[in-house]
Amino acid sequence: MEKETDRKARTDNATPCRNIELRVITERENSPFRHTFDTTNPHGKVLISRRYPYSKETFRLVQKELLDSLGLPIPLRSLEIGAGQAQAPSEVLSELGATVFTLDLDWNEHCTFIPTVRDLEKLGDAVLFPMKAGNGTALHYLGDVGFINHERSQLKGINFDLVFFWGSIHGTGLCSSIAVSEAATELNIEMPLEARLTAPIRNIDSNGALVYVSGFFNRVVDPIIGLGEIIYSNNKMIDTMLTWTGCEEKNPKDVIIFGLSDEFSIEPLSRNDDGFCSTADRIEIIGAVRNKVVNRAIEEHLNKRKQDVVYGEALGLISAERQEAITNLCLIDCVAVRY
Repeated sequence: MEKETDRKARTDNATPCRNIELRVITERENSPFRHTFDTTNPHGKVLISRRYPYSKETFRLVQKELLDSLGLPIPLRSLEIGAGQAQAPSEVLSELGATVFTLDLDWNEHCTFIPTVRDLEKLGDAVLFPMKAGNGTALHYLGDVGFINHERSQLKGINFDLVFFWGSIHGTGLCSSIAVSEAATELNIEMPLEARLTAPIRNIDSNGALVYVSGFFNRVVDPIIGLGEIIYSNNKMIDTMLTWTGCEEKNPKDVIIFGLSDEFSIEPLSRNDDGFCSTADRIEIIGAVRNKVVNRAIEEHLNKRKQDVVYGEALGLISAERQEAITNLCLIDCVAVRY
């Protein structure tokens, strides 16, 4: 096993073979995930609130602006991984003129070719290899993304302009997780999360993009939001970005991070009018934002990742100036890698 000192030496001596541009898009730069300003408040205060209730109308607006930010014109072909029952992000892409595919490991109402869970159990290990399971607004496939290019996969060799995860990679609470595959575990197949994250990269067409939208954005991940959940989510978003950036399967053209800086974060992160944030958590979050606790947590996480061989090499592809721009964020809503 490689010693930690050897791992650090490899990281320190690594010479990047390429440089990757990183852009940070915030509220000021009209991020698709921006928050709205209500200047009609009778008390004269400017309020910030999520513009993103869980509705197709706002899904459509966000998706259209996201495609514009990524430079992806319609028509295009997209694949949503971990779509499950809630396929609204793909449905609105279809309405915008895209050809949409979805992939999920668990049986759901869109698996019209496999009408019951009992039928699913008969498939055995075949359930791991993506197969067409339904044909509605989206071409719905059932299977494990880690096997997307396996010989038995019906998605093998199909290319997409956009491959995206919408809150499904590190799910907790209300949202299941791509990080763990119960079906694979039952079949004694071990596959690390990194393998699932990088498996679809070869399916991305030239000038295409790989995208991860945080579950925090539509609040379907954690029913209760506290400071710990915010820091955890930010760290996982960064790790996913670095995993994609450092993958040698296909060289990234650039990386985009969408998020909120601290001046825009206090109100949306500490709202308790919908029951998502307790009063104690709200007070803690406000203090943490004002005292730069969340920013420092991002900086500390990046410094830790620099000591890791894989993550450290990926960070070495990004300039120190752009890395510092990440630490100015309080909430990371989305990371995207373009090829």
